[in-house]
Amino acid sequence: MSPAVHALAYQDARFASRADFQLPRHRRLELHRPGSLSKWLQRWCPGTLPVTVLRQGQCLPTPDEARLLALKPRERVWVREVWLGPSEAPWVKGRTVTPLREMKGRLQALRNLGTRPLGSVLFTGPAWHRSAFLVGYLLPPDSHAHPLPARRSIFSHGQSRLLVTEGFCNAYWQRLEAENAARPRGLPARAGQSASRPNVASDHV
Repeated sequence: MSPAVHALAYQDARFASRADFQLPRHRRLELHRPGSLSKWLQRWCPGTLPVTVLRQGQCLPTPDEARLLALKPRERVWVREVWLGPSEAPWVKGRTVTPLREMKGRLQALRNLGTRPLGSVLFTGPAWHRSAFLVGYLLPPDSHAHPLPARRSIFSHGQSRLLVTEGFCNAYWQRLEAENAARPRGLPARAGQSASRPNVASDHV
C-alpha cells in the first residue's frame, strides 16, 4: 500500500473499545507505556522525528469524542491528525481533539504546530494531568485496511483539555520486536512499564 493510499485508508478511522480486544500480553503492556511517545519514537530516528500532517482544522467531533469531552450538541472542536514516523511506513497514527472554546493561552499554538510533535506545546511548561488509558482499536472504513491497536487518554490543565488517540501500525510492532530480538539475552524486553492509571504527565506525544 503506497503512503498516499495508506493515509487515505485511515483518514476516517474510528476508535472502538472492544470487549473482545485480543493482543499478546507484551503488546497490551506497550499500549500502557507511560511518558513521552515522541521521545520513545525519536530513538529510531537519526534526526528529527518525522511528522506528517494529514489534516487539521475545525469540525464536529465524533459521538464518542463529544461524550468523553462532555461537549454540548453540535459544539465544534479543533482536530489535528498526523502520522509519526517515516512516510513510507509510519509507526503511529495520532488524532488530537480539543474544544474550540478551550483553545486559549498555550493551546493557541496548536494552530501553528506544523510538523512538530504535540509534545513541543504541551510539555514546555507546567505539567498536564493525564487520565487513565482506554485501549481498543482504530477501525478504518476501508475494509482492506487492518484495524490498529490503539489507546486514548485525556490531558487536562486548568480549563483546557485535549483528547489524544494513538493507533499503532504494523511497522511500529515490527520495529519494536526486532529491537527486542537484538537485545542481549537476560536483558528485559522494552515493553510497557506500568498499568494504566491517572498520572501527572511530564511529556507525551
